[in-house]
Amino acid sequence: MMSDRRRFASFLEPRKLQETKEEYGFGDIRAVEKFVLDCEIAYQMLDVLPDFSIKGGLAVPFHLKDDKFRRLSEDVDMVTNSPKKDVEEAVKRMAAKCDWLSVGDPYVPRTRSDKDLPLLTYFCKYKSAAAPSGPSEIKIEIFYGNDAEYATHRTDPDIRIFGMPIDFELQIFGREELIGDKLSTLPLETIGVGERTKDIPKHIYDMATLLKAGCEDTTITDVVSGFERACKEENSYFVDRNPPTYDEILRDLISFIRKTLDQSNPSRLEGSYKGRLGLFKRNLGVGYADRNHVTDVMLVWTVAEMVRIMSEEKSDHDMSKRLVHILLELRNLTEQEGSAQRHKRKQLLDKHRDNASRYDIIKNMGYEHALLYDNLFELKSEP
Repeated sequence: MMSDRRRFASFLEPRKLQETKEEYGFGDIRAVEKFVLDCEIAYQMLDVLPDFSIKGGLAVPFHLKDDKFRRLSEDVDMVTNSPKKDVEEAVKRMAAKCDWLSVGDPYVPRTRSDKDLPLLTYFCKYKSAAAPSGPSEIKIEIFYGNDAEYATHRTDPDIRIFGMPIDFELQIFGREELIGDKLSTLPLETIGVGERTKDIPKHIYDMATLLKAGCEDTTITDVVSGFERACKEENSYFVDRNPPTYDEILRDLISFIRKTLDQSNPSRLEGSYKGRLGLFKRNLGVGYADRNHVTDVMLVWTVAEMVRIMSEEKSDHDMSKRLVHILLELRNLTEQEGSAQRHKRKQLLDKHRDNASRYDIIKNMGYEHALLYDNLFELKSEP
């Protein structure tokens, strides 16, 4: 039987929270505290609901080796095969042994949705050591009764995240499964995150970071499988209208991604979207400029186009090779001298010099954006 004592109590002390915030450059000490509590809740849930898998933002840091690319998760997202009643009982047992966490009844939406989600959402209050003036809140979301065969694996018990030893095993979504799952949040008009549009920048950041972390090991087929699985799950929840077709979801996905960029200058973000990114950047903690996010948007767009082509051609050989080439080029940018990048950029410009519309799009881009747009041209997206 696990101890009821908080596993990460020492990391929740005000001085330690401040040290972590300063060491890793985070903008908000409360976000640091919330991440530690996310890990604490995951640990405490192991004792009462052992078959769950972690998805979402909390799973992402386990796939990254360098803290400078990790971000702080905000919520705890889980999937379990256990039925609703068992999950409710498990959460009650977890709450009973965690007197520092106030867990009420599951949240019931005030407005009726056209989906019937097998989802339990808990808004749990806790007394913050970082902001003691009032209660703070953390969200736990658990999809229950889910028997989908997700690609998951066990975490490394020797891993440390922001100096914190996660020395117990968790079942988490695999890297490509996470990318595919997060990709399904972007088709806003069909199955996406809807009113939670403020979360989109972090989903794009997570997908791009996971892609770049995998580099040579990235298999587009597995990303497609994860995306298709997420689409199928989302479509199974519709109750008041016919679910969208897979082709409609793909068109919606690509349309939305394109709209995040300024149509007159794709090296810039669209105005309203830029506002959403600002909040995310403040909490991220690393030097993450708008141009970095433009790169991430273009990379995710490129993957979305590959998913579209895969749905038509059912072959991944050329797509996987292309994706690995792009990821290697992006990774090697930091090691290339400016003259080498200028030479490669000139080659891309020469390639499109006879196509005025394409040339006009990339002529003012830096190499990394021109590289990605060149691939978008070749993927027949006609951006």
